[in-house]
Amino acid sequence: MKNFQIIAAILLVFSLLFISNHSNSAIPKTNKTLVDDGINELGILRGVEDSGYPLATLHIEFPERKFSEYFTINLEEVKNVNMGILQKWKGKYVAFTYNSDFTNSLIDLQINGKSAINTEPMQFSDNVQIVVGVLRGAGKVTESDLPSTISITTTDNQKLLFDYYVTPEMVKINGRKVMAYYEEVVSNTITKIKVSK
Repeated sequence: MKNFQIIAAILLVFSLLFISNHSNSAIPKTNKTLVDDGINELGILRGVEDSGYPLATLHIEFPERKFSEYFTINLEEVKNVNMGILQKWKGKYVAFTYNSDFTNSLIDLQINGKSAINTEPMQFSDNVQIVVGVLRGAGKVTESDLPSTISITTTDNQKLLFDYYVTPEMVKINGRKVMAYYEEVVSNTITKIKVSK
């Protein structure tokens, strides 16, 4: 399943590149190109949502390809914009650079069959994967605006990383053997953005 998801993501990126470079649309655009610091793209900014400072989620539409996508931006790292500027850009074309990476999204963390992060029973999708190993990096409660990076290391030394806000319950089981339920998701992170003139 993991290999299929990786192959599917690679095919999606290349098909988007092909469509972008062969479209005859009269809508102004730049060619999407793979560069050392990410993928260059052009689209209409449709929505801006505060995801907890310094993070924001941008909804960007690509009319010539008839689809839209969500992107994350860290306003402390992308210095030329803030929430006010992004709100003013809604409805306009923006040129941006982004990185697309697979990340592990933690859904549940259990010890002895009991969840350490959910109070209600969870319903898991078919895409959920399970890893059993020792929890590390959860030695103290997350106090910053950004999540902590925790890890789970299996008996064969496979180490999976997760960005998560550490809770007091997680601190209590740090260093112990846990069972984690997670999904691999594609994370699109904007590194540069400007309004297109």
